[in-house]
Amino acid sequence: MSTACLLTIINTITDLQGRGFTVDFNLSENGNELLCIQEKFLLRSTEFDICEMHYFPGANEEESEKMIYAVEARNYGLKGILLLCGKMHFNGFPAMINYKLQDTINRKRTPFYNGIL
Repeated sequence: MSTACLLTIINTITDLQGRGFTVDFNLSENGNELLCIQEKFLLRSTEFDICEMHYFPGANEEESEKMIYAVEARNYGLKGILLLCGKMHFNGFPAMINYKLQDTINRKRTPFYNGIL
């Protein structure tokens, strides 16, 4: 990964954290919920919104692309970050999470792009 790309990813994460997105999320084992790492519980797709998404392409065949999602679970007062690597977010993304992402985009009537939805 190039230094410039790595710095852009770090800057994006730092910016999100500065705006209160401080919780770490990961996909659950079955891929249909988000695991809140710090609080150790699962969020179903109805319990969170995707506020922003940032795409970072890989520089070559060996380097995986990255996708950073800013996630908010208002009922729990949580804001955090989900980082996915590789082609998972396009080809193998779990159906429920993909539906949530598409639902968020459609509700905001905003095309899929880097930045605020």
